[in-house]
Amino acid sequence: MKHLALALALLALPAAAHEVTTDSLVIDHPYALETVATAMSGAGYMTITNTGSAPDRLLEVRADFPRVTLHGTETDAQGVTRMIPVEGIEIAPGETVTLAPGGMHVMFMGLDGDPFEEGERIPATLVFERAGEIGVEFWVEPREGGMTGHEGHDHGSIAPGHDPVMLAEAQAALRDVLGADTILGPAAFAGNAAVLPWKIAGEAGRAFLRQEAGGWSVILLSGESLRFAATFRVLGMSPRLAAELEASIAAIEADLDGTQRVAHDAFVGTLMLVDG
Repeated sequence: MKHLALALALLALPAAAHEVTTDSLVIDHPYALETVATAMSGAGYMTITNTGSAPDRLLEVRADFPRVTLHGTETDAQGVTRMIPVEGIEIAPGETVTLAPGGMHVMFMGLDGDPFEEGERIPATLVFERAGEIGVEFWVEPREGGMTGHEGHDHGSIAPGHDPVMLAEAQAALRDVLGADTILGPAAFAGNAAVLPWKIAGEAGRAFLRQEAGGWSVILLSGESLRFAATFRVLGMSPRLAAELEASIAAIEADLDGTQRVAHDAFVGTLMLVDG
């Protein structure tokens, strides 16, 4: 049994430590996290060490997806952190740059019903300014908990068990409707539906969104009614998912102060944007 345990441990070791080494760079442990079946994109991470004497720059990542981009983070004057696309990532001589959940990362966009699954390997090519093209594989690992990926962006809240990439996609859809300056509160998800609190130009409320093949759509804007399962039932959700969404909202918004909850409740009426 000891030999069997040792053999299994040795077999598992490369999954935790695979790397690609060139004359000037070490690409350590490129990996992605598993996604839910409805996710439209996934995130990739790794550590890059420049062992050479000259600076280098990661220009792009190529893979068999409709779009692959590099993302960083930006914090505005209100202390809200958002992920933003970047044109490249600098790696100075002797420096190690880490792409990790909550920080810089690779976005693989257009999963289109083909989620990242544990054990899957995603071939990709890293394109550097000096080192040129380097082939790697992003190994898909299980997601432990629900707060990895884009936590920290717009309060970073997402119900445990849901893909945090969904948060970024839902936020982007709501900002497309309300504007780039919209301040978003903690998001709650159940199935293919989400509720996001929002605030802009003195107005505040909640938004109900639904995810379909083309991505997230903002269905309606309202206030207090978007906290209750009865509303979600009217919008076509099953009793189980409606109750799950209500519970998720209650758990997440429990961390908000009373003033924030009152502001989100105060939106008068319902503004239907898409036929729910």
